[in-house]
Amino acid sequence: MAVGQGPSGVVLDVAALTRVELRLEVSALERCAGHGRRLRDVLELDRVLTGAGVSFGTPAHLALVEQSSELTAGLLLTQAQVLAALPGGLEALDCALLSPEQAAVLGRVLGSVALTVRLAVWELLVARLLTGAEQGLVLAPARLGELLRGWVLTVDPDGAAGRRRAAQAGGSVDYRRREDGLADIFATGL
Repeated sequence: MAVGQGPSGVVLDVAALTRVELRLEVSALERCAGHGRRLRDVLELDRVLTGAGVSFGTPAHLALVEQSSELTAGLLLTQAQVLAALPGGLEALDCALLSPEQAAVLGRVLGSVALTVRLAVWELLVARLLTGAEQGLVLAPARLGELLRGWVLTVDPDGAAGRRRAAQAGGSVDYRRREDGLADIFATGL
């Protein structure tokens, strides 16, 4: 069988494949670096608003600028703050060690833990990401979330128990009547 020729006799244009793969790799690197710039801009927006005494309004203002929900904007701000507080956090995006999707998971999981826990977990994560990069392995966001939650429990078991108690205390059951006479029931934190 000739190089680039499949079992059905179809010939693969290896040069074209290589060119498109290279463009996709460059695009992925640019996307990661662009997300890092975006997070830096979010932090700058927060600094400007905080300087004017309206830091509580950052998520609302960001939501307007990005045409997103306040929840999404708030998560983006938290993600930026979490990564900025970690040594090399934003730079990990610049060099594509961390993807935007992984950064989002990192912000969600580490946004509610103490800085000392974040730093310890970040150290474990960087080692894992570097090893994966050397081996050509990608850490899927869902798997990253599992690892981060496990590391948080390992690093700070007492804090995890306290966060669980606080979440349980904030749980509720509520309902909403619908126009058709039925009701929808909502349970949170159970």
